[in-house]
Amino acid sequence: MYTRGILDHKTRELIVVGELMVLGETAQIENHMRAALMLGVTPREVLEVVLHSTIYIGMPSMTRVVRSLARILEEQGRMAELTDTRPPVPA
Repeated sequence: MYTRGILDHKTRELIVVGELMVLGETAQIENHMRAALMLGVTPREVLEVVLHSTIYIGMPSMTRVVRSLARILEEQGRMAELTDTRPPVPA
């Protein structure tokens, strides 16, 4: 699926993060969040996918995934990319 060329790798990884979150695959989701970040996806974009997926899985599951994302961002020294920025506010 990764070599089909229709979707770019960043988009594919974001999709996989959302799918794994909904499936409750906590071990694999960390690998795919790391892969997405390595491909140039921003921490804010990963968080947006997580927040969007919350609608389908609920708050307790979302909290576990956000903790995983925070741990990864801390490991990579990238937490400021979330804490020092604000998402755009719709007009």
